[in-house]
Amino acid sequence: MLSGCDMLLGKVTEQIQKGAAAPSVTVTSNREINLHYNDESVLTINATVSDNGSLSYQWYKGSTSDSNKATAISGATNSTYSVSGNSESETYYWCKVTNSNNLKTEEAWSDYIYVKISNIVVVGDDDISGSPVWNADYTYLINYDCYVSNKLTIPAGTVVKFEEHSSLNTDENGIIIAKGEAAVEDDPATDEDETKAAKPVIFTAATDNTVGITIPAYKDSTPEEGYWEGLSAGTQGSVFDNCVIRYAGSEYFGALKLAAKTTVTNCTFTDNATPHDTRGALNIEAFGVKSTVTGNTFYNNAWPLSCPANFTVDSSNVFHKDDLKNTNQAIRLWDDNIESNEKVTWGITEVPYYADEIDVWGELTIADGVIVRFAAEGSLAVFENGKLTVENAILTSYRDDANGGDIFADGDSTADESDWKGVWIEDEDGLNNSLNKDSTKVLYNEPVEE
Repeated sequence: MLSGCDMLLGKVTEQIQKGAAAPSVTVTSNREINLHYNDESVLTINATVSDNGSLSYQWYKGSTSDSNKATAISGATNSTYSVSGNSESETYYWCKVTNSNNLKTEEAWSDYIYVKISNIVVVGDDDISGSPVWNADYTYLINYDCYVSNKLTIPAGTVVKFEEHSSLNTDENGIIIAKGEAAVEDDPATDEDETKAAKPVIFTAATDNTVGITIPAYKDSTPEEGYWEGLSAGTQGSVFDNCVIRYAGSEYFGALKLAAKTTVTNCTFTDNATPHDTRGALNIEAFGVKSTVTGNTFYNNAWPLSCPANFTVDSSNVFHKDDLKNTNQAIRLWDDNIESNEKVTWGITEVPYYADEIDVWGELTIADGVIVRFAAEGSLAVFENGKLTVENAILTSYRDDANGGDIFADGDSTADESDWKGVWIEDEDGLNNSLNKDSTKVLYNEPVEE
């Protein structure tokens, strides 16, 4: 017969031999979590055991979904763990739960929890509807031809990056309001420090790592002109103020196309391509002629600006920055009429105008010092009731690099007689027209038939 001590010892031996039960571990938070910088999320698991053992916890993390490569997080020994961050990261988390019972232990791991911390907002396959206001703390990545159907507001300091051949456009009643902020200099007349750095809205290539957040797939890339398509304002009301638009122009319509009344002020266009020689970095189309285009800077583009002949380019626009100019340093005028109800001035003297066939039915003034270079077969025709005023200008061949420089960047300056058709005025002796033949030069044109 066993004594009481023998019975107690037997029970203890039996419990030790049983060991500890394996914990059952379930992730109770989301398995995939996306956070912006400085946001916080709590990772949670639930663990149970069948033998009333004592549970302990240890959280691990790793850069892949392989728990064998995970490392323990110091001090993370609860059933919950808080994560946050202020830089781009993708991390996998696990919790190892240990059951201690009967002087033995048994452990089990949770499934992984994937946490991505990013201020890169990918604009996916859905177009932009509603009236969203973007956040300047984020970098937006557009990876297709995106359309705005209502109102998109882009605040000062926001960086918008584009995948190859992608674009941002307005559709239906859509408008884009992109307003940056100019730099503010300290005013010596006051004691207050008013100095503020510029905060433009920047539209650029996904490969441009000099601004915004680096897109991981392009961390070793270098941007090139013409990487992405461009911006297109097809409905009236969009505003682009203090914006930078660069590395666009992979398609024919330019870096920014105005196909409706738009405001473009104090913007910088640089490093944009022009696959089609009739489109500039800023391309104003026929329905965009009522746009306001002032105070903009163009440099390091192919063609900087294209517009219909009936658009008056404001003299506040400049076509250089320091010593940097554009490859095709000229304003590209489309074939177009100047209608009877229109008054137009070609007044830019920094760069020449490059034109094809221009028919004037309304009023055209070519200001002092302006150079107009005409394409082969180009002409300037003024019809009855049209009015042409020219004083001290040069109207010449597209190949006349002596007047206006090498606008085709081809090194060919061999202009010849009859390169273009010349100027024809239907009512040459009438009071409407004033072409001062003493001060205005008409060069390399075909002889005009009387």
